[in-house]
Amino acid sequence: MEVTITFRTPSHEGLQRGPTIHERTLVSVPRLQAEQMAEDFVQYRNGTNEEKEGELYRYQKDGEEVLVALDFREVVALTATGDT
Repeated sequence: MEVTITFRTPSHEGLQRGPTIHERTLVSVPRLQAEQMAEDFVQYRNGTNEEKEGELYRYQKDGEEVLVALDFREVVALTATGDT
């Protein structure tokens, strides 16, 4: 599956510019992990799991371990599409 994460970087004290919006797309994410990321994000946004502000997801891609750390306080949108 393809997971697209839109996130806002926090503004830093002393810097005049505010938060910046970024987007990252992950390809070939196993369905289970992609669905878990999306579900966790929705639960956080809906207030049903506010104590879980972030999560670390692990999966294998091309024989290598991939780690994705999500801070749900910064995530604006998360979509999971496609089949894998």
